[in-house]
Amino acid sequence: MIRFFRNIRNNLLQQQRISRYVFYAIGEIILVVIGILIAIQLDTWRTERNNRNVERNYLLNMLEELKSDSLSHIGGWVMRYPGKMEGLKIAKDFYYGEYKISDTISFMNAIGKGGIGSVGSTRLANSTYLDLVSTGNFALIRDKSLRQQISYYYTYLDFILDYLNRLRSEYPKRLNSFRPFDPGDPGSFDKRDVTLFYESIQKPDMIELINQELTYGYSANLRYNDSYEICMKLSDSIRSYLKRTE
Repeated sequence: MIRFFRNIRNNLLQQQRISRYVFYAIGEIILVVIGILIAIQLDTWRTERNNRNVERNYLLNMLEELKSDSLSHIGGWVMRYPGKMEGLKIAKDFYYGEYKISDTISFMNAIGKGGIGSVGSTRLANSTYLDLVSTGNFALIRDKSLRQQISYYYTYLDFILDYLNRLRSEYPKRLNSFRPFDPGDPGSFDKRDVTLFYESIQKPDMIELINQELTYGYSANLRYNDSYEICMKLSDSIRSYLKRTE
């Protein structure tokens, strides 16, 4: 093809048809420019299509992680919160001499539940968000409002986890130091520890730990429920956006 056009130019020059040559040269330039523009447009289209696929995959992965967060909230907190607060109430009643123990193991396990949420660390499924931020791909999410929702959710989670970590008390450590807890055998205990265990709950500083843990429980319940609602709203927004952009 290139040789064909070159031959036309040479023939025009040899025949000294300058005006036709100029006209042809301009036409050839136009064709080249059009070809370049088409190539650029095709490249832009491919890039845009790839970006949309990447955006969609990110959001689908984020939906799975939000689902994981919501299940963790329900299983890890909502279902166990009543037991936590009931355990702390029993511990407080015992401290003030208003609770009569009928079964040692039941009592130990009940007040042990008061430490739920205060041991270990809470891990969130946020790898997709971290990848979006670290790679600079966050900008691939075209909807500004959705980007703001995503940022708010994960920023809020970081805040509440830091906030709640600072509210945690030494309540579970106090109990475990006098009665080691075996999750594989929750009914086990050393009878020699029972007297010291009871005495430890009635020490003056124990009421401080109980009240600190109650404060943690109330605050955690409020914050976790807030984060759950935000999580659900964000999930709905992502699903709606994916449906609009199919």
